[in-house]
Amino acid sequence: MRKRYGILAVVLLMVLLLSGCIHVRQEVTLESGEDWQVLMTITFPKSTVDQIGEEQMTSTETDFQTQKDDAAKKGIKADMKMRKEDNGDIVFEMTYEGTGLALLNETVFSQTNAFSADAGRVKFSYDPGEITSLTSMGGSYTFVLNAGKVYSNNATEAKGNTLTWKDPTGVMEAEVGAGGAGGGLPTWLIIILVLLGLLLLAAVVVLLLYMRGKKAPSAAAPAAPTPAVPPSVPPSVPPAVPPSVPPSVAPAVPPAVPPAVPPGEPPAPPQQ
Repeated sequence: MRKRYGILAVVLLMVLLLSGCIHVRQEVTLESGEDWQVLMTITFPKSTVDQIGEEQMTSTETDFQTQKDDAAKKGIKADMKMRKEDNGDIVFEMTYEGTGLALLNETVFSQTNAFSADAGRVKFSYDPGEITSLTSMGGSYTFVLNAGKVYSNNATEAKGNTLTWKDPTGVMEAEVGAGGAGGGLPTWLIIILVLLGLLLLAAVVVLLLYMRGKKAPSAAAPAAPTPAVPPSVPPSVPPAVPPSVPPSVAPAVPPAVPPAVPPGEPPAPPQQ
């Protein structure tokens, strides 16, 4: 049966074969339901790259494909990226995602019982052993654990639910609850945040109903339109009266002249 080696064992083998200050950073994130993620970052300084050749190091990507295929058969999603820094350093980033603490132990820690479940909690205990010799060669080793609630630990640094061991010299230990990337929030805080969210939502609904109620009367009984006012007609002007013409004056009638009386006849008596 072929013996399987975990990531740390592979890194240790690389350290023994290469010289120079190598920086290793390993980050494990425990999710709910025993889901987990692993990020391994290995930085090789330019001096080491120059010693073994950049072309030789880039061939590691091809070799990793075999590990990637083997991991896929066990339900592990694996990937590796390589980049070259401006200062000439070569950085490898390997990521693993899977489910189950037993599979995590086999993949990362070469089948040791580094992680184990106990009464709803997860216990972590691992001795990095010879990999700590990186410090004597000018390198460094950092292990980061992201989880839920932290019950106990001997980490170099504890910030929230993230535990960090820098260049450990002994067994790394912790007792945690499953959480998520960067650590989960306490249960009481989650409950408070949910309640605040519900109260905010209720306040918004009440405000919308209030604003809708204020607009309802104007919509139900619109104001009667103002009757159209006919254009004003200027008052009628009586027709112009021509200037009065004085009544015509009848021509003066000359006084009647009695007819001439023939001589010798008495005059006629005046008419009554």
